[in-house]
Amino acid sequence: MKVIAKKIFFYAVILFLLLLVSGFIFVLTQGKSLLKSQLTRVLKREVNFSAVRLSPFLALEIRDLDIRDFAKIDKVNVSPIIVGFARNRLVLGKVSLFQPALSVRKLADGNWDLPEGIKEGHQRKTGAEPM
Repeated sequence: MKVIAKKIFFYAVILFLLLLVSGFIFVLTQGKSLLKSQLTRVLKREVNFSAVRLSPFLALEIRDLDIRDFAKIDKVNVSPIIVGFARNRLVLGKVSLFQPALSVRKLADGNWDLPEGIKEGHQRKTGAEPM
């Protein structure tokens, strides 16, 4: 029985390492363009950044994030809560912004010029009107 348990553990570790390596390869090859397109779609503003890195603990680091006419951030660290993946959701445990510079202006109609994804999130959570 001990030999079988050791083999199962060995194969589980190998499988975990293969998944981890494939995740790194995906981020290196496809992650930047996928993240850029998703952020642009959600915010309805052009989004650019210089680099995306994935840590072994699934923390994502985005460098030189630029959201057109809204924000420039030197570095963003995002850490998901793994349990959220089991429910087919992305749940963020921690988001850190390093040297953010935000630019928000009030429009002639009295509304604030915020990215669409931020306006929608504010209304959905609180039920309130945009700022």
